[in-house]
Amino acid sequence: MSLGERIKALRRERELTQEYLAEQLQVSRQAVSKWERGLASPSMEKLLELSRLFEIPLSQLTETAVPSALQQEGSGGTTWKGRSKRLWQLLILAAAAAVLLAAGCFWLLRQRARLSSSESAESDVVYARLSEYRLGETFFALSDGGTAWLRLILTEGEYFTGEYEEYIPWGGAYPVNYQGSYRLEVCDADENRLFSYPLNGDFDSENMNFPGEVDLALFDYNRDGRPEVSIGQYGSSSILLYALYTLKGDGSIQKICPELIADSSDLSCFSILFPREEGEEGRSFRALFWNNASGMMEETVYHWETESGQFLADH
Repeated sequence: MSLGERIKALRRERELTQEYLAEQLQVSRQAVSKWERGLASPSMEKLLELSRLFEIPLSQLTETAVPSALQQEGSGGTTWKGRSKRLWQLLILAAAAAVLLAAGCFWLLRQRARLSSSESAESDVVYARLSEYRLGETFFALSDGGTAWLRLILTEGEYFTGEYEEYIPWGGAYPVNYQGSYRLEVCDADENRLFSYPLNGDFDSENMNFPGEVDLALFDYNRDGRPEVSIGQYGSSSILLYALYTLKGDGSIQKICPELIADSSDLSCFSILFPREEGEEGRSFRALFWNNASGMMEETVYHWETESGQFLADH
């Protein structure tokens, strides 16, 4: 059994979620997921924290003899066999660090190339028809332990800039526009589509519009072990309106707030993290918005209702 498989097995034996484990270790849930899938390895510091959290010796977690200094303080000397094993461990850690560094550099080069290509295309083109265009993506864990991609897809629409001859600077138009029909799509690691959710109906709009790529922000607001994602659209010059969706363990998507959430925190952010409220086990959040009538910032608190399975506003 690999280290990642042991971490996963020990976590499940103790009925812990990846989110809870990540919170205790002060890492991201994605980091825990990568450990369990063998895509990355926890540092020695995190291994020690895991052994304490699981209440087992470090040697049992790693299934290898560990340096005596890590097992207990004040040990009396080290044998040549122990030094040899420690040397091999250090060499393995160094090799893993080199691989991670190389992968990180490769990812950065790809991002720079993608950004340069995008900027070049946008600087030369003022109008284009688009279909099946990916505007944002992130990944999350399925209930079976697999990984799935969440993507924001422009199903059919158009790209245009402020230089386009038919451009009209109406509310919700930007210097760069990706306008049309959108959906959220979930695919597994082998790119098999698991679920597709059309978005335009939730905003009562034939054409949704975004000013560029969207960083999809995930957070477990109702603390059920499943992440939620918010998608925003223009509401007024001072407000964006967001719909909130939960990502289920089988890859399906469900809207879990019956009304659109008005927020003025960041008018350039089309997938936002709402501040979580204290109390009620943290299963509520708030949205801050500008009220033109009162000329003041106001807030709406949304509480999780277990019976309805929805976040309802506390008006």
